[in-house]
Amino acid sequence: MSWHGCWHGFQGLSYEHIHMLDEIGKMAGDGLKQYEYMVAATITLVCRAAMEGGVTPAIAYAISDVYFQKLEKCRLPSEVIQLSTEVRKEFTAMVKVGKGHRGSAYYVEQCKDYIAQNIHKRLSVEEIAKQIWVNRTYLSGQFSKQEGMTISQYSTMIRLLAAENMLKYSDAPISEIAEYLCFSSQSYFGDQFKKKNNMTPAEYRKRNKSIEFSAKSTMQ
Repeated sequence: MSWHGCWHGFQGLSYEHIHMLDEIGKMAGDGLKQYEYMVAATITLVCRAAMEGGVTPAIAYAISDVYFQKLEKCRLPSEVIQLSTEVRKEFTAMVKVGKGHRGSAYYVEQCKDYIAQNIHKRLSVEEIAKQIWVNRTYLSGQFSKQEGMTISQYSTMIRLLAAENMLKYSDAPISEIAEYLCFSSQSYFGDQFKKKNNMTPAEYRKRNKSIEFSAKSTMQ
């Protein structure tokens, strides 16, 4: 069976299996095979580590396949050892690039998605950072750099946009809207809303109430 075909057989390995590599090597009948088994396991392990470090699975698996094909062509232990070094260097470089990409875009988008999905909860930057597995200070800095506002300001903006829709398409009291969207008080909600829209929530509702919604409410 080729090393390229052995890929699925090695996918079950995890980090706690690293100490078992010597035992895997002992299954081989000669020195070259022992090195081959160990490098095959190394390719699998560093591939997983790379994905956890930010490299996309499609790229990680594609690179792994290339190295398994190279492993098939090795004829000397020295060639196998050289390949092992090459594997580690390339995946390490890929992780550095992957983390850089995530830092500038990925984590910011994850943060925005988390806020949008939790507009009815009080969120802190620390909690958001913990949920998306990134350093709080790093996230705050990158978010401000990319979006031109703080995470707190963005969260307020998203909740105000949600409030606009609720004012247009529901009869919910303004106090309930403020509470549902986790503003500290109705007066604070009113101040923030007016700052954004140059009118109070009540004025906004009066001017923008959906005609279609109003007709349905009257019929009911």
